[in-house]
Amino acid sequence: MTDRQTDRQTDRQTDELVVGFELDKKGHIQTLDFLKAFSIITIVLMHLCQNYLKALPSVINTASSLGGTGVHVFFFASGCGLYLSYLKHSTTFTEFMKKRFGKIYIPYILIVIISFILPWMYVGSDRFAALLSHIFLFKMFVPRYEGSFGFQLWYLSTQFQFYFVFILLCKVREKINGKQFIIGSMIVSLAWSCLVTSLGLGEERVLNSFFLQFLWEFCLGMEVAKVLKSGKELDFKKWQLFLIAIVGIGLV
Repeated sequence: MTDRQTDRQTDRQTDELVVGFELDKKGHIQTLDFLKAFSIITIVLMHLCQNYLKALPSVINTASSLGGTGVHVFFFASGCGLYLSYLKHSTTFTEFMKKRFGKIYIPYILIVIISFILPWMYVGSDRFAALLSHIFLFKMFVPRYEGSFGFQLWYLSTQFQFYFVFILLCKVREKINGKQFIIGSMIVSLAWSCLVTSLGLGEERVLNSFFLQFLWEFCLGMEVAKVLKSGKELDFKKWQLFLIAIVGIGLV
């Protein structure tokens, strides 16, 4: 094969290949960083269009709703990043939660306390109880407090739920193979979604944002981390990515 033929073949492969997941020399997944950054932009644009730029054409506001899918990317990325770290250095539940306490819980509570001080952030008479619901993490089970001091904080409630079950999920993955792990998590998420919907509680935030709703996305991220840690790469071509997008939009 001549150099020109090799270049053409390489160009063809490059055209077909859209995105790939692989570990760099530092054990980092750069593609995942791009996806998280892109998701942040889409989420911000979604809230901007739907809450402040309502004069925009309806088709744009409707399209901006897809920005909400960025949340699902974050659950996937969380599962991938946490499990990749666990595979490098396995840890106990206590050690894991200590790290989350310093990195996530403390900054979160500081933001909540600042919001508590600002009078317009919560107008209910049970202001102090709302603060305690964040500090002791029971707001995720009380609809009245789930949106207190910023409705966007629902995401952290779900994330903390994943932190509490993460080590258990790691132990489960060690007992079963990847296919069983992914299919099992999909069944659990689907069952939870059907249960909530059948009870007529599909709009209840503490239920539709419960961690079981997003379990399959988190577990999928964990499985990607497992594959990459074994030395393999995950490459997707245009037609594969298109199918994944269609199925993903349908599921979420």
